[in-house]
Amino acid sequence: MFEYLGTLIGMHFADAGMPTAEAAEKQQVKVVQSARPAPRWFTRDAKFQQIRKRFDQQLEEDKNTPDPYADMWDPDWVNKP
Repeated sequence: MFEYLGTLIGMHFADAGMPTAEAAEKQQVKVVQSARPAPRWFTRDAKFQQIRKRFDQQLEEDKNTPDPYADMWDPDWVNKP
């Protein structure tokens, strides 16, 4: 019974505080951001292009080198001499 009375009293205080909380929320200044800021890497575009070029070169070099572990990917490796 005390739990029920406590709940009722708590709900009464919560309902009594709602209008003041809503009024305080309406008075707050809302900041609306109209445009997204530029990404950080966009301001350093030259450095980004250098890194990208080096990465692409590395990928090309990796394509031209034979895979030293090519035998490992063979499903029939047990039967090979």
